[in-house]
Amino acid sequence: MHFNPGDSFAQGKYRLEEVVGDGSDAQVWLAYEHRVQRNVVIKILREPNVDVGARHRFEVEARALGAINHDGVIKLLEYSSEPGSPSYMVLDHGGTKTLLSCIKGECEVFNNMGPRERLAKFNVVVEGLAAAHTGVHNQIIHRDIKPNNILWDGSRFRLCDFGRCSIDGISGGDVSGQFIGNFVNPAPEQFFENPIVTAETDVFNIVAAMHSMLTGDGIYRVEGLFDTKDAAVAGRIVWGEAFKKTDEPLRAIIEVGLKYNPNKRYSDAALLHSDIARYLNNEKVSVSIETLWQKVCRWVKRYPWPAALLSSLIMVAGLMTYIAYQERVSSDQTQHILHAFSGLLQSIDPLLPVVGVISQSASLEELKATLEASTNLSDELRAHLYYALGARYMQLNAFELAAEMFHRCHMLGVGVTDTGKDVTYDLARINLAWCIREGAHRLSGPEGLSFEGKTEYEKAIAFVSPISKQEYTTEDTEENYIILLAKNRHASILLSSDEQGASDTIKRLLSLDAELRRKTDSGSRHLAAWLLPVNSGNLGSAYMNVQEVDAEGEIVYLAVDEALEWHKKSEQDFIAAGLALHPEMAFAYRGQSEAYFVLGRNDEGIDCLRRAFEHRRDTGNSYTNNHLSELINFREALIERGNNSEAAADEILGLEGALCELMHSPRLEKGIHASVYEFHDAHCQNNK
Repeated sequence: MHFNPGDSFAQGKYRLEEVVGDGSDAQVWLAYEHRVQRNVVIKILREPNVDVGARHRFEVEARALGAINHDGVIKLLEYSSEPGSPSYMVLDHGGTKTLLSCIKGECEVFNNMGPRERLAKFNVVVEGLAAAHTGVHNQIIHRDIKPNNILWDGSRFRLCDFGRCSIDGISGGDVSGQFIGNFVNPAPEQFFENPIVTAETDVFNIVAAMHSMLTGDGIYRVEGLFDTKDAAVAGRIVWGEAFKKTDEPLRAIIEVGLKYNPNKRYSDAALLHSDIARYLNNEKVSVSIETLWQKVCRWVKRYPWPAALLSSLIMVAGLMTYIAYQERVSSDQTQHILHAFSGLLQSIDPLLPVVGVISQSASLEELKATLEASTNLSDELRAHLYYALGARYMQLNAFELAAEMFHRCHMLGVGVTDTGKDVTYDLARINLAWCIREGAHRLSGPEGLSFEGKTEYEKAIAFVSPISKQEYTTEDTEENYIILLAKNRHASILLSSDEQGASDTIKRLLSLDAELRRKTDSGSRHLAAWLLPVNSGNLGSAYMNVQEVDAEGEIVYLAVDEALEWHKKSEQDFIAAGLALHPEMAFAYRGQSEAYFVLGRNDEGIDCLRRAFEHRRDTGNSYTNNHLSELINFREALIERGNNSEAAADEILGLEGALCELMHSPRLEKGIHASVYEFHDAHCQNNK
């Protein structure tokens, strides 16, 4: 049956205006309903030319829409499937724009909204999806959520197009093994053989749409359909700069919603909606690792009237103490230093002290001078500012300066009672020990560790050992995390110092691995997120230290196969934790390369160093010390262990050019230990 604009429909109740959707199975018309004088949308099945499957899908869609009564979902106004007449459904008019239109800047009202207002509008759609997932009688899975299926009428969003949905596992005639979903923001499992699309899949799709709304970026930076499939199956989500600047609690919501493993996402949209609502109300979200700093920030946002006394929203853990003593502190001075440190403080999380990329306008030297010139700050606030400086110096491999800052933080915590003691003081001690270890490591020479180096190692062990000996509980708390982190660092320092045999260190690390995996399996987020893959990498390094010297003075590696497996496991642990794009996964590739070289598998070793270099380049700031280090390692491996082919020579030449360009870039953050690269710098100078 053919229809034209202006035709009457359904016994004259509606006037067809224009086609707004034209598919093989159905036509979608904008229409006018005479009785109530309103615009509606009518979806008309192309009868009699449709197959049984199409008819079934149409019926399932109507049934689903009829079961959902929520402002975040397009409403079914009428449904008819009378014999001898075309089957149709009448839907309320959701607007002529979509979320995709709005992302492209085509929605005037939307364009003038801030991120939180946009998110509040979007959360109504999430709540509508939750109504579908948690229906009284049936669970409805949409299976095709994308920005084009979210309508915008100038004031609100609504979810539409349930044509591919399933109700209690019953769908509209799926073919075994067929792809179910869309190629805009598919979840990995939608490409699996005989895919089982669940509420967790809907969560992935709608969070991907939310990510695009907030950042303007898609989760997969690809062009073709097959590229999208490859990216989804590999879990190659690209976290752009806009995402990295998002508030940590909101980032946590998005990261959990986009987990590769469906079992680690929100189990349905209701839980997602609840967390978004908490975030909008400045309450703690269920998936966020909230430090004391962040607790205070959130408190200030939720109750802004006390914050007005400070004229600042930049808070740290010690700021509560500051509020109590504010009358004794110079207000102008405090505002000045908090403003100066604002970029640094917003980027530092004490529980992940050396993870993430920090950016701030003022130089560290200026911030340090500002802090030292201040006089009336509380000890607790001053300690946290020293910690922030130390964390940044540590990222730049400026371990001597980092150690100085951590030591100052630690000394300010000496004498503070354990009751209510901030975890930052213990973290400062752990990081101080690690910085001392790095410094001691540089004192090693051809003859082994010097006396001075051994003394430094003893000092490092003295700082971290008391914390590592504390008993942890099964609770997922900051205090338990600190103890587990200390155990990891203590074992690594012992291994580096040769104070304990590799086998004893391996026992320590294996025990820690078992505890971390138990916590991971129980749903602990922050323990699994970073420490587990790091510990796996440490085990790989420990197994490489199981060695002896043969009669000819050559080192014999006795557990290189085990070392390789643990470095591979570190890579897998990063991916399983949703950290496939974390810069520190480069260490997993580097560890694998070392094992491959010992095994004589040079091509695989070089390939791993190539992956480490490319990973560091693509996932972090290209002008960092770590990126430069990976470039040098990869280039030297090609020179020393490559196949001397013409292609290898070209690659070396290209790396040499990149190295020299990077070495002389004013944007390079080489830290304080730039002397490490003196040879390469001289080489580049000579070849200008």
